[in-house]
Amino acid sequence: SYQEAYVWPLTTLAGQTALRLRYRLLPYLYTTFYSASTRGGTVARPLFFESPFTNTDQEREASDTQWLLGSSLMVAPVLEPNALSRPV
Repeated sequence: SYQEAYVWPLTTLAGQTALRLRYRLLPYLYTTFYSASTRGGTVARPLFFESPFTNTDQEREASDTQWLLGSSLMVAPVLEPNALSRPV
């Protein structure tokens, strides 16, 4: 009845995958936070900060749950029940 993550193989794999992603993103995140603190920018920003909408309300509506982390990483959470992915 151990409760450590390494006891279950799938949990171990998920943890390893998350940690790999975290360490791959660290240089980007450090650079983004440094730039925001020295230049007065933002870390999390709406999509239109980088790419203004052309002229359709459909684009605006589709992006109301998406945002950018820095200028290059889009965050688009999956918000529908039982969905595994979403269009971006």
